[in-house]
Amino acid sequence: MADKIYLNYQEMLNEQTMPNGKRQVLATGIKLFAENGFDGTSTAQIAIEAGVSQATIFKYFKTKKALLIAIVEPIIEQLFPVYRDEFFGKFKKQTDVQALIHFIIIDRFEFINQNAEIIKILLIELLTDKTLLPKVTRVITDDSEHNGIKEVFGGQIELMQQRGEIYSELSLLEIVRMIISQMFTYFLQTKILLPNVKTNVEHDLEQLEIQILRAISPKF
Repeated sequence: MADKIYLNYQEMLNEQTMPNGKRQVLATGIKLFAENGFDGTSTAQIAIEAGVSQATIFKYFKTKKALLIAIVEPIIEQLFPVYRDEFFGKFKKQTDVQALIHFIIIDRFEFINQNAEIIKILLIELLTDKTLLPKVTRVITDDSEHNGIKEVFGGQIELMQQRGEIYSELSLLEIVRMIISQMFTYFLQTKILLPNVKTNVEHDLEQLEIQILRAISPKF
């Protein structure tokens, strides 16, 4: 199942074999943890929203923290690696800097949009749980079976620097930081800080592309 590309965690959850009550608790946990935070969500709230008793929650998960771990770990261990490999496979096919940045922005936005609740939970937990960051980093950079981010991303960037499409003085880290900071800021604005403010997504993403291209490429 881990090699199938799911649209989001909910789709993956729906295809797993488990009691319906457990599935409801997991799905509701995601929703409420994303809305209220881990500390701001009680098992009583989860039980009411999921339509089960608190006894049902504790039947499958000994503690609220155990429920959170049951949500987060499959995402890190199963969902993220598949997305990583799919992303790297498509990344290698981008032939110029404009196509490359367009692909990254659109592909990562679709991923973020489909998994907004999960990403909100992960961002919060990464700030409080020191054991999560090494796991996430390992998944992103793992090259035991496929080329890792340094080889794939760095290789493409280096080729484009040699062709004069990207400033040669920029390091891989600086370019990655530029792209991630733009995407992260947009995610914070639209999904966390101002989720109810209407936005023109197509226009916003075009502006992100332009800002990044102007920062890294002499051609823009």
